[in-house]
Amino acid sequence: MNDNQNQHEQQQGQQPGQQPGQGQPFTGFAPVGAPPYGQGPIVKKHSGLGIASFILALVALLTFILSFILILSSFSTIPDFATQEELQQTIIDSNGAGFEGLVIGSLIIFLSIGIAFIGLVLGIIGACFKNRKKVFSIIGIVLNALITAGSFLMFLLGLAASV
Repeated sequence: MNDNQNQHEQQQGQQPGQQPGQGQPFTGFAPVGAPPYGQGPIVKKHSGLGIASFILALVALLTFILSFILILSSFSTIPDFATQEELQQTIIDSNGAGFEGLVIGSLIIFLSIGIAFIGLVLGIIGACFKNRKKVFSIIGIVLNALITAGSFLMFLLGLAASV
């Protein structure tokens, strides 16, 4: 049994026969980055706002993809007209039938922009907390910023193309 005790003490960083707690002499200083004497290591938890930001980024991305599917599926109902006036007359004559996907898809795009903006704000707030891991906050900030900026860029390109 004495051999087992010696092996255990050596694994703990002690010399055989030395009492626990007598490993190193007290110097009065703690190593840089070490927790205060008598306390265990500080374990950082993930930021709740960062996780929420990441989840909102995924939801915004899914709603954005859903809106594109709706918009592209509504283009199959739009006939290929030579002029804009003929298309407007067809919409008026059919009382707007067949264009619901286009309208709903457009509204879902604005919804996804709003979700991404809220996620961006939550990610920034979550990244400012001390003693929290910032992984999900940073990922949420990047994804939400890309979705928001990409949406506005597409909106501006659409405006430029219609002029």
